[in-house]
This record gives sequence, C-alpha cells and structure tokens, in this order.
Amino acid sequence: MKSTSKNIFYLIIVILGLAILASFSFFNYSWIVYRVDSDQMGVERLFGKYWRTTKPGLHFTLPYPIVKVDIVPTTMVRKVEIGFKTDDDGNKVHIPEEALMLTGDENIVDLEVVIQYQVSEPEKYLFNAKDIDKIIKNSCMAAVRNVIGHHTIDEALTTGKALIQESIYNKIKEIWSYYDLGLHLLSVQLQLVSPPPAVSEAFKDVVNAREDKNTYINEAIAYKEKTIPEAKAKAYKIIQDAISYKIEKETKAQGETKRFLTLLEKYNKNPNITETKLFYEVINKVLPKAKVYIIDSKSGGTLNLLNLDKLNK
Repeated sequence: MKSTSKNIFYLIIVILGLAILASFSFFNYSWIVYRVDSDQMGVERLFGKYWRTTKPGLHFTLPYPIVKVDIVPTTMVRKVEIGFKTDDDGNKVHIPEEALMLTGDENIVDLEVVIQYQVSEPEKYLFNAKDIDKIIKNSCMAAVRNVIGHHTIDEALTTGKALIQESIYNKIKEIWSYYDLGLHLLSVQLQLVSPPPAVSEAFKDVVNAREDKNTYINEAIAYKEKTIPEAKAKAYKIIQDAISYKIEKETKAQGETKRFLTLLEKYNKNPNITETKLFYEVINKVLPKAKVYIIDSKSGGTLNLLNLDKLNK
C-alpha cells in the first residue's frame, strides 16, 4: 500500500513537471508574464478558482494549467438590446416576442429598449453567476416588463417616457445589486414606443384627438386671459358709474329735502301765500305758454276776461 501511494505521488509530481515544461515549450512565456492595458483588469484563476485581481501593467504568475488569466475590459460600454437586435452588418432586426408588452391598463405596447453598462468588478462578473450574459438579458427584460406593467399606455406613448426610463433604471440596479454581479449601469433608453401595427391607425386618431384637445384647451385659456380682464374693466366702470349715480342722487335728494323743509317753514308761517305761489308755479310748468290773468273776485263781471289783444287788432 505504501509503495502504491508513493508511486501515485511521484506520478503526480511527474505530471505537474511535464505540464510546466509543456507550458514553457509550447505556450511560450506569455502565460508567465502578461500585460493588462489601462482599460482592462486581470483575473487569475488558481486551479479554476478565483485567486486574485490584477490592475493595469505587467504581471508575473504561475504557468497554465496551474493559473489561468482572464483579461476583462472595464471601460468598454456594453449594451443589452430588448425588442430588437443589431446584426453583424449594423442592421436592426425587430423581435416582436420581446417588444410586445402588456401595460397597466391592459393594452399592448410595442417598444425597443437599449441598456448600457460596464463591468466594474471583474471577479464578481466572472464568478458570482453562471451564464452571466443570459442573466443580464433576463434581468433587464424582467425590469422592463415590470415597470411597463405599472404604467398606462398613454404614459408610455406620451408624457411618461422619462419616468418609465428612470423606473427601469432603478429596477435593474436593484436586481444587479441583489445578485452582486459586479456591473455598473450607465443608462436606459427607450428607442421606440408605439402601438402594435394592427392598431396603429386607431392610436394615431387618438393622438390627433388629444392634440386637438390640447389646442382647444390652449385657445380657451387664451380667450379666458383676454376676456376676464375686459370683463373686470367693464365691471369696474359700471361700479364707478353706480357710485357716481348714487352720489348724484343723494346730493340731489338732500337738496330737495332742504328746499322742502325751507318751503315748509314758510308755509307754516303763511299758508295762503305759499299755496298761491305753489299753484302759480305748477300752472307755469304745466302751461308754460298760457297767459295768466289775475282777477279780483270782488269786482265781478266778465269785462276783465275779454281778450283785449284781439279787440285792438
């Protein structure tokens, strides 16, 4: 048994020695001395497990297969495309099964989203999740569908885009932070938000109606802003005229009252004279062109009533 264990131990030593010699002979020295550029970080695996992270510069390490080095770009902007994909020729290919989503008011919206991110902690990016690219895509899809499901289609198509982008951004950060993926989220951009092609014409009519509504509202506000000051000016003029009329009538009434009281005082002193005077004033007002003859009732006869003007002619 002891000899067998020794033989196995020696065999392992020989295999490791041959592996080291093979790395020197066939893989040259790039596996022992390697370089990390300024926009990269190196991650060393010791027998397949995480060992250490190296910064930009030259580094020495053990040869392969003892140590394997992964060079991870950390300043490169990576992106996730939802609802479409860009092919090798740069053409955009729409993916309906990703783009069609259900809104909070049970409508369907067709949208395309671009999420941009960077790798901030390469060791977490490489070791904290299996099939990291699939996890990133699925987490972004889940965040987008979750946020869209809490907003109406009107918000998605019009005024709510900025809020939706912000909500998606926060949701993705929350998921990535929970799984500790070593990623830094840069931006979330809604590239396309539209109704499905089958109902696009109906939605255009709705949008046009909404624009007409806003136009009418703005016109009504403008009319209000113009009419209310004019109405206030007219109301102010009417009030001032009423105040002037009131003052005029009060002044005139006070004058009439004073005149009546004066006349009353005279009447009380000499009623007959006052009555006669009032009588003549009324006759003069009622018959301004009539000639008035004062006849002494004691003299009697009709001679005094003759129209002497006509006789003289």
